[in-house]
Amino acid sequence: MLIILRPGLVREFVREVLEAVRRAGLNAYPRAEGYAFMRDEIVGRLGLPHLRCAVMLDRVVVWVRDPYNLRNDLLSAAGMSADEYFEEIMVAAGEIARVYEKYRALASGYLLKLP
Repeated sequence: MLIILRPGLVREFVREVLEAVRRAGLNAYPRAEGYAFMRDEIVGRLGLPHLRCAVMLDRVVVWVRDPYNLRNDLLSAAGMSADEYFEEIMVAAGEIARVYEKYRALASGYLLKLP
């Protein structure tokens, strides 16, 4: 997901994305580029796929970090099944996509792709 907005709108947009993530049951953990969205920090420590958000002056990008690291041994260590974890990520992505759609008319650039 990518959206390009006037710099004055980015803060408001990110605030709505963070609210959407919380509604979906995930937490937002600050990172150098923006945020990591995951149930808890163990997901990141284990290297499981999770949503990342990069916040720049005029754009916000959300992607799945480590998408090919969805391994049963890591999921077991986190206490989840593959189906449960995939659903968790998709619900959060759907909530975030709704925020992207809301701001689409204000965007000078926009790309939204979900499986």
